[in-house]
Amino acid sequence: MSDDATPRLSLPYLAAGQAQKHVTLNESLALLDGLVQTAVESRATAAQPGSPTDGDLYILPASPTGADWSGKSAGTVMRYEAGAWAELPVSEGCIAWVKDEDVAVFFDGSAWVDLASLIDALQNLSMLGVNATADATNKLSVSSSAVLLNHVGAGAQLKVNKNASGDTASHLFQTGFSGRAEFGLTGSDDFTVKVSANGSSWNTALTIDRSSGRMTFAKAPTVTENAPSTLTYASSLTPNLSNSRAFLVTLTGAMTLNAPSNPVAGAGFWIRLTQDGTGGRTITFNSAYKFPSGVAPALTTTAGASDMLYCVVVDAATPVIDAALRKGV
Repeated sequence: MSDDATPRLSLPYLAAGQAQKHVTLNESLALLDGLVQTAVESRATAAQPGSPTDGDLYILPASPTGADWSGKSAGTVMRYEAGAWAELPVSEGCIAWVKDEDVAVFFDGSAWVDLASLIDALQNLSMLGVNATADATNKLSVSSSAVLLNHVGAGAQLKVNKNASGDTASHLFQTGFSGRAEFGLTGSDDFTVKVSANGSSWNTALTIDRSSGRMTFAKAPTVTENAPSTLTYASSLTPNLSNSRAFLVTLTGAMTLNAPSNPVAGAGFWIRLTQDGTGGRTITFNSAYKFPSGVAPALTTTAGASDMLYCVVVDAATPVIDAALRKGV
């Protein structure tokens, strides 16, 4: 038999012109049978089994006993076949499955260690980059088209904690790494929403007081649906409630006011009806308009005079519009 063997697993080589080559080959195959996809019966059995099965593998604990196990070091791997026990030459990095524990272990060069212990190495990392490079400021950096934080059976929370009231705990939205919008606790414990055009000058749009919940807007909200829309006079006029809820119209002749288009039940709207410089212009209301007296009122016909028609859509399908005319505004 050749004295030469592979450097890592110590598998014996076949020598040129060697007799009984099958003996050397079978020894190598036996070693491979134990070292490839290794699965041991136990790493806690100290007493050498009396009736092992061919192929059984054991990682020996400290102070093993038995004719073939006694005196072996803890961590030695023993393999049984054809009535004999043989020690397997394991090297650093070998992995084995322990059947009676359902755990994976690896050999670190001196001892067998639970593979799960490698997970502990992920605790207290100084920084972590996922498809990205982390740095001293961004200790966690992720480059991804999406990030999913899922529950584990119930709800889920994303927590952003700060040290003191004057610090910041917020979500910052950027374009080209230049800030454009931010919300959260920015410099106080009141919730704020702010925006920026350049990443350096910021405008606070909304502040919510932490104690009362009162909201403060930096600018008064603009309600676009109440911005008056000027209608061009027509002898038969139909206001479109999809465009506005407030209308201005100057009468240059007699006019019929039709029911509005796109009415929504509960929606309110108003129309200011102004006489032109001639005056004397009259209006006929569509039957959809229902006035308190049951009779449609007449307009103020003085030249330049204005009346306000206030309406609420009661029924959008029919339609039915509750109306009142305030004269001489």
